[in-house]
Amino acid sequence: MLGLIITLPVLMNLSHFSARSAEVVALENVYLSWAMVFGSMMILDSAASCYFGATGNTRLIFRASLAGQLVSMPMTYLLVFGYYGFPELGMAGSAIGTALGSLTVLLVYLIHTPQALRMAALNEVKALLGKSRKAVRVVSLFKRGLPLGAHDSADEIGNTAILWAISIIGATALAANNFNVILNYIGIIPVIGIANGATILASQAIGQNQHERIVKIAASSLLVALSYVAVVTVLLQTFDREITSFFSLGQYGPDIFELSISVTSYIWCYAVAFAVSFIASGLLQSFQQNTFVFKTRIVTMWCGSVPLAYLIAYNWSVKDGALEMIWISLSTFELGLGVLFAIRLSACIRDQHTQGVTTTTAQ
Repeated sequence: MLGLIITLPVLMNLSHFSARSAEVVALENVYLSWAMVFGSMMILDSAASCYFGATGNTRLIFRASLAGQLVSMPMTYLLVFGYYGFPELGMAGSAIGTALGSLTVLLVYLIHTPQALRMAALNEVKALLGKSRKAVRVVSLFKRGLPLGAHDSADEIGNTAILWAISIIGATALAANNFNVILNYIGIIPVIGIANGATILASQAIGQNQHERIVKIAASSLLVALSYVAVVTVLLQTFDREITSFFSLGQYGPDIFELSISVTSYIWCYAVAFAVSFIASGLLQSFQQNTFVFKTRIVTMWCGSVPLAYLIAYNWSVKDGALEMIWISLSTFELGLGVLFAIRLSACIRDQHTQGVTTTTAQ
């Protein structure tokens, strides 16, 4: 949270470096001004989610996330457009809706957090503020979490950079891509839940010295995730025009409508690649491989997918299939990332098996 407060002035000025109009930059700054509010709550939400995940209470995580979505979606809609007596706040309404959703998630977690844990967390905060903790001990708290947090941050910044690359292609590509991103979320968000569940199960197996279960957990998780992606892909490919028409995309012009349908044909590629990479990276975190995950993601995204997206944006147009090429390149790099994670995971499992055999032999 302190980091958000410190970096807020930087965030507020990042958009000035783009080539977008002053009106767009002003809207971005309005949203970013709320980033510290809902970003701080998201940090607490993530910490609570990790705690309940470690205890195996994944149903509470699901209920908290569902409650947050049930508040965020309608409140964002109402506050952006000012329906049913709510104020019309535009971009600020979108940010406030997100903040209300994050606050709802936090309240659900707080209600179910044991009193002893709440007191322990409060005492820890007091100790940090009172400087009764040595600097070395404070830094050690971030040793494992920093790479994972940096991984997520770098991933989000990279995705934003790719959106900026798509905006270079033109407004038609950007509008069509916004809709395709929504469809992509339908394919990958449940995969994130499956990966988180696999991470919890793998961590428990490692803690119980049952490393032989890791392979079964990985295989079953990947099977479930790919099965879901297959079902979604069949639906999207079969009813692509019906789904696109349902969201009234046609009213924005035939070019956006047809481009969105064209890109829909490639969404499954990214969903499959994402399932492989995200499940493998989650299992690697069980083996405390956060630093490897972070470094690999950084190199792959910032030396591969992001530069290639800009190369495509500057050299090809919508008619040349630039947006489709960007989705294909993203899928390729994501799959390559998954393969690297899978190789590393196999090495970790093999090392644990070798250590187990050596220990048994010694006894």
